Amino acid sequence: MKDIPLSNILCRGKDISIIGFDGRMFYKKNAPLFCRVINHLKKKGGVLGSSGASALYEYFRASGGGINVIFDSKTLKIASPVPEAFIEIDSRYRDLQLTLNFDYSGFEARFADGVGRFYGGRKGTEMAVVNRNLDYEESVYNYFSGRFMGQVSASERGRGRFVISMFLTDYLAKYGPGIIEAGFAIRVKGDRNKIRRRSGGLSFSVTEGADWFDLKVRYAHEEGGESDITVNPSRILSGLIKVDRSYTIVSPEDIRRLALLISEGMSDTGSLRISRYNFDLIENIAPGLKEGQKGLVEPALALKKRLTGFKGIEEYPLPENFTGTLRHYQAAGYNWLHFLNRHSLNGCLSDDMGLGKTVQVLSFLQKLKEEGRLGPVLAVVPVTTMSNWEIEINKFVPGLKYLIYYGSARKKDVGSFRDYDIVIVSYHTLRNDIKIFSGIKYDYVVLDESQNIKNYKSLIFRAIKSLSSAHRLSITGTPIENNTLELWSQMEFLVPGLLGTASEFKTRFARPIEVNRDAAVAGALKKRIFPFLMRRKKEDVLKELPPKTEITLYSDMGDRQAALYNGYRDQYRAILDEKISALGVEKVSLDIFAALLKLRQIAILPRLADKKYRGVPSCKYEQFTDLLAEIIGEGHKVLVYSQFLETLAVIKEYSLRQGWSHSYIDGSITAAERKSEIKKFQEDPGVKLFLLSLKAGGIGINLTSAGYVILFDPWWNPAVETQAVDRAHRIGQKGKVIAYKMIVNGTVEEKILKLQEKKKKLISEIITEDGSFYKALTKEDILGLFE
Repeated sequence: MKDIPLSNILCRGKDISIIGFDGRMFYKKNAPLFCRVINHLKKKGGVLGSSGASALYEYFRASGGGINVIFDSKTLKIASPVPEAFIEIDSRYRDLQLTLNFDYSGFEARFADGVGRFYGGRKGTEMAVVNRNLDYEESVYNYFSGRFMGQVSASERGRGRFVISMFLTDYLAKYGPGIIEAGFAIRVKGDRNKIRRRSGGLSFSVTEGADWFDLKVRYAHEEGGESDITVNPSRILSGLIKVDRSYTIVSPEDIRRLALLISEGMSDTGSLRISRYNFDLIENIAPGLKEGQKGLVEPALALKKRLTGFKGIEEYPLPENFTGTLRHYQAAGYNWLHFLNRHSLNGCLSDDMGLGKTVQVLSFLQKLKEEGRLGPVLAVVPVTTMSNWEIEINKFVPGLKYLIYYGSARKKDVGSFRDYDIVIVSYHTLRNDIKIFSGIKYDYVVLDESQNIKNYKSLIFRAIKSLSSAHRLSITGTPIENNTLELWSQMEFLVPGLLGTASEFKTRFARPIEVNRDAAVAGALKKRIFPFLMRRKKEDVLKELPPKTEITLYSDMGDRQAALYNGYRDQYRAILDEKISALGVEKVSLDIFAALLKLRQIAILPRLADKKYRGVPSCKYEQFTDLLAEIIGEGHKVLVYSQFLETLAVIKEYSLRQGWSHSYIDGSITAAERKSEIKKFQEDPGVKLFLLSLKAGGIGINLTSAGYVILFDPWWNPAVETQAVDRAHRIGQKGKVIAYKMIVNGTVEEKILKLQEKKKKLISEIITEDGSFYKALTKEDILGLFE
């Protein structure tokens, strides 16, 4: 017997194969003893000597049926194929175990084996022996270990195995694309499919819904057929997705599309519901749709083209039975409503307060009636604007038959609705009688002061959403009062699904805009809602409107009021600091509210906080009475707003002592009383003073006879204050308007002003250049109010 090179001997587990000195091949299964011997010799180096080879040969011969057929050189095929390197990753352990392997035309060898040739297996009557390219394997090992291991916690050079402390998906996302681009493949242990760049690409399919498309993303193989995908949103930019159960790398264009779909809320398995009005997204997926499905999205793409490409909205003639005139901007709004109707779109007329939004809608509805195209209309309005709707219908479109559905005597009979063009109902009455209203299919549902549905968790919002209609319109001067989620609620009524779910909207828009001040995200939101919202600013369209001057009046507390205020302030700050640290802001919200309320009351009128402080003078009240006496003494009319009924009561008492006649509105008076008080102030020259609670008197009223407005106490949301001032500064106002905001120095009132300035850019970024908002206050914000 001659010596046999150890490279001619290969052990796989307990099986052994030998290419003998005479070119013959020996193979035996289950020979653990000899495998141990051979592996030991390989570690020591050298060859299997002639005596050992002779003993091994004789052992094979003596094993009888346990030995496979001994092949001679005629049936032994020796090949030298080009190897393909691949990494096998074993993720069953705490750390990843990575092994370098080579694929020789279907025959695999580990780099760690290190033998020059190996038994590949039997093919027909031939036994395959593979010559390995050890120089190439060594170069691959060096290239791989130098680039794709990151922070290696351990490595075993002799066995070609690496250990790295990473999760599998993290490793694939970080190193996978680079490994594949370098010409290597990857395989996860337990899955025979290798990860490589495939020749196919993403496939998009849609099914139609009422106002949406259901999108499904799959992977289309170049050779035909499709597979399901699984996407990890946090790693999509690496281009790695799962196709069936194997990972693959997709093209940069597919990565871009997937990233866009994920940002819109696509599930990990490639499913997404898309609003048919999400034009940009539809445009992005359209090229990937199958030919038979492209027709489904063509109407949406054509509508986008009309919306973005028109030179101007077509002008429509006014209805014959419209008894008035429309200003140029009102005519533009009227034409816009026709444009929406023509293209089956819904929209929000969001002009500034006082620009005549109601008359624009009524003239549009009258025109539809004259054309025989008006079905039943439901107008949902605040109680405070019911009389305004009635007045404007009678004044401008008396041909429209209307029903005021309100009050304890209302007739709960759906059949009676058929006799009217418009049924006018309050938000709260609709909520209470929703079973009556939800059974009707309306032509239009119109929401006046649509900020009333800003809370998407409210019963009012749910009631409105349950209504069935062909078209939907909303009217509001303040589409956003406090935060972006209020905008979501209103757009969800108009264009369901356009902004995703509430949760998706918070993640994609609300948090980036409100917390991070992300201008790009704000711009994207503005672009998304633009086709469905018309907004005109008062100063841009009413050049003839007299100017409005806003003045902040500051006053300083006297010693007794300051001592009282500072004592309560210090006490509350210490208590809240401890509670917020222990429980968080949310769980202490009632305590915060109570503390701020008490401090505001002391700043306004100490007697509001406690009757025992009746004798403590108020700097603001003293300043106010001087100002009020001067305004009325000069013959002007004035609106005075406060959030506190007790404050209004004190001012009312002062007015009576002075012998001044006044009008009065708060939330407790009836609609008839409200109407009477407004008429008295507007028409009676002797009534100079109008006392109003901020919420009840801030909307739905034309008070153009007043030239002065006093905001006795500030509110967190300046949009509400703006609404109040604009009861006077609106169409019909002949003289200039001066608005005073009264602030007590060194108190929470002054802090409110500073907080407003700090947090007021939302509406200007998304809707217009007017307005402001508040996001949830931080602990620092809150404690700052008590400094």
